Parts: sequence; C-alpha cells; structure tokens
Amino acid sequence: MSSADVVGLELLGWSVVTPRGIGRGWLQDMIDIDDPNHEKSLPADSADMAQVDIGRVRDFLGRRGGSYLNRSAVLLIRAVQGALDDLDPAGRDDDRTGMVVGTTAGSIESISEFYRETIVNERPYLVDPLRFPNTVMNSAAGEAAIWFGYTGPNTTLAGGPLAGIQAIEHAMRLTRRGRADTVVVGGADECSVFDRALGSAWTGSTGASATEGAAAFVTRAVAGSASAPGGRVLAARTATAAGADPDSLASALDEVVRCVAADAGIGTDDIWLVVSGCDDTGGAEAAGLSGLLTSARPRHLMPRRVVGDVRSVSGFLQVAAALVAYGACRESRSRPTMITSVDPNGAVGALVMRGE
Repeated sequence: MSSADVVGLELLGWSVVTPRGIGRGWLQDMIDIDDPNHEKSLPADSADMAQVDIGRVRDFLGRRGGSYLNRSAVLLIRAVQGALDDLDPAGRDDDRTGMVVGTTAGSIESISEFYRETIVNERPYLVDPLRFPNTVMNSAAGEAAIWFGYTGPNTTLAGGPLAGIQAIEHAMRLTRRGRADTVVVGGADECSVFDRALGSAWTGSTGASATEGAAAFVTRAVAGSASAPGGRVLAARTATAAGADPDSLASALDEVVRCVAADAGIGTDDIWLVVSGCDDTGGAEAAGLSGLLTSARPRHLMPRRVVGDVRSVSGFLQVAAALVAYGACRESRSRPTMITSVDPNGAVGALVMRGE
C-alpha cells in the first residue's frame, strides 16, 4: 500500500483499564446511547474509585509483572494486552509495529520517590538504579514495547487532555509515511498521592473526579476502498488558540472542527455523534461546539461524566465511547462521529471517525 492510498486508520482491537473496570463490558454497561441524557452520571462512590487495584493487574501479568514497573507501565501493558486479545497472533510483525503513547507528565510518583531517595539516603546519595528508568516520561511506552517485542517507532506525547487526538494523528502520520504497518496507540496516567497533592495546576484535573487508567488501540493503515469493520479514523487535527481565554478557545475549536470535517471529506451537517470532553474551560468547549450541535443536532456524549477525569487517557476513552455507541446503533455505523478535546492552556483538537 503506497502512502497515496492511505486515507485513514483502522481500529483493529481496543481495551481500557480504569478503577471502574477492565476491558469493554463495563463501559458498554455505563454508556447508554438511548438514554435521554445519553449516559449515566458519575456514581456517588467516585471519590473511592480513584485508583486501579494494581495488585490485581500485576497478578494478571504473571511473574513477568516485576515490581520495578511503575503504575503507568503496568496499566498500559494491561490495556495493550486486552487490545491484542481481539487479534490473531499469527498476523503480527513486531519489526513493523510502532507505539504512540500519550501522557500528562509521566509518572509523578516515580519522579518524586526517586528524587526523595537522593535527599534522605546516606552519602554518596545511594539510589536504586532500577528505579531510574521510571522517572523519564517515555518509560511506560518503552517498557510496553519491550514487553511485547515491538521494534518499530516508539513515541511519547505529553499532551494532557489532547494526548489522545495527538497520538492518533501521529499514528496516521507514521503509517502514511511507511514508517510502520501497525501502530499501537494508547495512553496511561496515574492518580497517586503526588498527583492529588499537586492538584489541577500540574495535572490539568477537571471538575470531574480525578482518577487513573490506561487505554490502547491496535491500528493499521487502511486504503479508501478497503473495509474497516473495527472502525476507522478519517482525519485528526490539533491547533493552538490565540489565547487561553474562553472566547479564543471556542473560536479555535470551531475552526478546527470545520477543518477536520473538510479533511475527512464530510460536511458538519453529516455528523451523527459528538463526543466531547468535560467542559472545564469556562464554557469554551460548549461554545465552540454550539454551531455544530444546533445545526446538525447530533447525539452528544461526555464520557468523563461517567468515568471521571483520566487526563491524557480521556481522549482515548472518547474514542472507546464512540465505538460503544456504534455497537449499540449498528444502523449508524457508516455515519461520522466528531471527537473534540480542549486544553485550558490554549490548545484544541478534533478527529472524525466512523464505525463501519
């Protein structure tokens, strides 16, 4: 397949890991496209559901789930394994498989604990060298690639709320340029005591309850005439607003929505579903989508109301929610969905996909 033939990214398999569940079934139970509000509200016990039972995940990974792996790496590996369960292992080509992973700021817990050792340990500042790799931002992506034997391009994007769209956009770039045939796209973010202490100024936490999790999608390039039964991303685009005020963010989002729709070869009136993030930007995301929501009158989902705020994983959960919606409304699988994200610091993004 030449780069000129590539017009989208096929979603072959996917899985998510959050305190509310692992895999797909729990998300299908929590998001109801036929409900008048299209979703169930965040359960009352959300404050007690900030962290995944990491011991349960390590048990699943078996003896290889060594204690040297931090939470982000363990969560990401579990999500990737769940996504791979959908696929035939005979078709794997690890040399042509890349990884693109989104994060907010890496593992703040690993960074904090490692540097604490340099202060409290006896001279000459003895630290555990096995812990140092966990302090770098791309450690989860590297550990996951080693775990599964992938030797293609490996990229980590510190995009916060936009990490999902940025990662998918980069995966499309890698496949279009022939750098990889298959790209595992995912994200992971922790909710440790360090994250909670630093608060919204560091983590970008929204009004939704802060939590942790991971998500992974196995993707490959797809040509215009090929079918993509697992879903297809048609186009993705990110942009920087003129400022971080609500008016600038709303204007930038409105423009990027129109541009990505044109990239996908559709009109905004064709949109069947909009999946947006929780609006913690002073109404900017709602204002930026107001034209689309009033003209085309699509269905509208905000999955972070259900799952909580998983920061860099939120965009991936929006894609997962769209796939759940397509599964519930199979007659609409060929109709496009618009997924949007807004970073209060001044960035916006959108992607268009179909269920097929």
